[in-house]
Amino acid sequence: METKRTFTESDIIYAVATFNADPFCVEDDEQAAAIIAEIEANGATMVTDKEERKTALAQLDLPADSHRIVYKAGGCLFSIDDDEYTYDVEFNNDVSTDSKGWHCSYEECEDYIRWYNGTNESYFEDYKGGTVSIRCNETEEVVFETEIPKP
Repeated sequence: METKRTFTESDIIYAVATFNADPFCVEDDEQAAAIIAEIEANGATMVTDKEERKTALAQLDLPADSHRIVYKAGGCLFSIDDDEYTYDVEFNNDVSTDSKGWHCSYEECEDYIRWYNGTNESYFEDYKGGTVSIRCNETEEVVFETEIPKP
């Protein structure tokens, strides 16, 4: 999924990155500039496919359960620390969309979904058979999505 986010060299400093080799922490302007060049040449896409994300996290030497957003730009994978972002929980089906209207951490949204998905809590009851997502408030990107089981 093409990202709406724009990146600067200062965004990339301290990112975890790899150019199909050992992962490294971006620590200087030269490394950040190389990643920015890949983004400018190829665009940046968010890695959302579950298997591709699992592989990307392993290539970046990040935990498999990491909540960090992973991006791909040409031959580069990278993940930045996204502590400055807030997230909301969104419910979707073929008919409508609702959200909680939150500005929470990714972990808080993830915990809420894990605790209540499949129950009759809040919108989960109305959206059974649909999806529940975690959406970044700042970039408007869906960073996690799962089905709400039917009864």
